[in-house]
Amino acid sequence: EDSTQLKLLLSESGARAWMGDTLTVWSKNRHALAQQIQVAWNTDYIFRFGQVRHLHLTSPPSSETSQGFMASLVQFFQGEKDSSAQPFKGCKEVLHSAYRFFIPESYMSQDHAGHFLHQNRLLELEIAVHQPVSLADLEASHHNHIRWAGLEYKRSISLSLKDVMITKSSSYQKRLNLSKDICAWTGWEITLISEDRVMAIILLRRQFVPPLADTAQDFSIRVECQRWAVDEGKVEEQNLLEEARLIADSTMPSGPSNVLQQIYPDFLQAKLDTLVLPESAWAWTEKTLKMRPSCKKQACIFVNSILKVLHEEHQLPSSELLEELVAMADGEEVPLVISPLEAAQQAKQLIQLKEEDSVEAMNAWMAR
Repeated sequence: EDSTQLKLLLSESGARAWMGDTLTVWSKNRHALAQQIQVAWNTDYIFRFGQVRHLHLTSPPSSETSQGFMASLVQFFQGEKDSSAQPFKGCKEVLHSAYRFFIPESYMSQDHAGHFLHQNRLLELEIAVHQPVSLADLEASHHNHIRWAGLEYKRSISLSLKDVMITKSSSYQKRLNLSKDICAWTGWEITLISEDRVMAIILLRRQFVPPLADTAQDFSIRVECQRWAVDEGKVEEQNLLEEARLIADSTMPSGPSNVLQQIYPDFLQAKLDTLVLPESAWAWTEKTLKMRPSCKKQACIFVNSILKVLHEEHQLPSSELLEELVAMADGEEVPLVISPLEAAQQAKQLIQLKEEDSVEAMNAWMAR
């Protein structure tokens, strides 16, 4: 096909306006035009819906028919799920708040809002997907670890129960990654018995959510039954916990994985360089994305010079800090003898100065 042609697959409203499902555009620079359309579409979608979605650009292989190519695009825009992960045997898939869960087939939906009832009418299941929260807000509210969310959850749920006894409260490790999610997952599991209820609860937190890796999202999965069903042996308490674990392990975002896992590296690098991300994010970006603050080597050199001064003045309680700093440098050469002033001078290339304000800015740099 002509290298100047660009074919757009239109939405329902666009198809009515243009009286057709596709729109063909001719351009002398098709590649640049496609990129500009993609950026404009992505920005408009984020502005109007508050969610990140990417306009899909592709060219059909020579062996693929035009009809098959258009069908694949339709499947993409209709949000066809990734078929790589299928429900476990005896389970079915549930889509709730843009996330997929595998739950036992014996559960029936009650209100399409995350509440399910077992066919024996003894067990109840509740799945809740909370709104994303920025990592900075979590740090400020002292809920930066899932255990604090677990403590708050126990406190709130105990208000409506009598004679509550917590039988288990510990960390939980999500065991499956069915969608090849790059985010970090942490969990907390709770089992409790009250006067009339028995519950198994698993809280999950998905941290460093793409594309900016600066948010986290919490989930709660609760399986419960009446106390008398456990006392009479019709339901085992351990079975409640096992079902909650099964559902928690299957939790995954819905949609094409290549889009859901896309990170904006330029924005993320800027956040790393300005140190606006919490310390936990540094370890994740370095391990998962192989990204680190560009000033890490100079920072290690500067801190090493400070530690050397403290060591010479016998104000450093242990020399282990020096060894830890060398290990943190990841093989980068850290000078053994250097003053803090010299370290600051060596790091001056980190600031990009204009000709007219270089002296004033450099003096401010050295003062800091």
